[in-house]
Amino acid sequence: MRRNNQTVTDYKRRIQVDPPSAGDTSRPVTLMGDTPLKAGQYNLTVVLTDPNGTEIVTAQTEFVVPTVIDDLLLLRGPIMGRAVPGGLFLRANAKEQAQDTRLGKLLGPDNGFEPLLVGEIDRNDKLLYYWSACVSGENPLSDDVVVSRSVKTAAGAGAYATAPVPLKLEPRGKGISCLDMLETIPPNALASGDYRLDVTVMHPNGDVIARDAQPLTVR
Repeated sequence: MRRNNQTVTDYKRRIQVDPPSAGDTSRPVTLMGDTPLKAGQYNLTVVLTDPNGTEIVTAQTEFVVPTVIDDLLLLRGPIMGRAVPGGLFLRANAKEQAQDTRLGKLLGPDNGFEPLLVGEIDRNDKLLYYWSACVSGENPLSDDVVVSRSVKTAAGAGAYATAPVPLKLEPRGKGISCLDMLETIPPNALASGDYRLDVTVMHPNGDVIARDAQPLTVR
């Protein structure tokens, strides 16, 4: 991972991927890592090589870490993905156990994770989504603020909803307080069609403080 042409993180891990016992010819692999980042624009490059060091494929993506404004709520997400049966799930640091993470526990054994670059899943897929609400400095919000999560049809009708949760921010160090959740929508909970996955922070009277939404198509 690079920022301003300087490397900020470099993970190298050697893994062996065996075909699943069912005899399929391919197997999805998820490799998860994390690192603290400063505000700015980054590019992340992933290179897959064979045991001899020969490059097989390279992928690159760019993203921006925003500047955090003190005493202001920052809502991120929902970021969506799906559980992939027969997959292999690993941490970038070989000493950390992937199955003990929140994502690993939600995936279950012998599953991988596929982030949805395009918000589209099959009806039989298990959808996972992550969101976080954070404040740097003093929390300007009252104790009765809640976070709602819902799925609505293209026409705006409710299709799936989770009970609202209070916005109880927990200290994360260096003056940062957050509430974040990794949640699921079970297979076959949504019929085929176009939807919007909505995360909203709001007052009890319905006044919106922050909202973000992502399109979702169910095949």
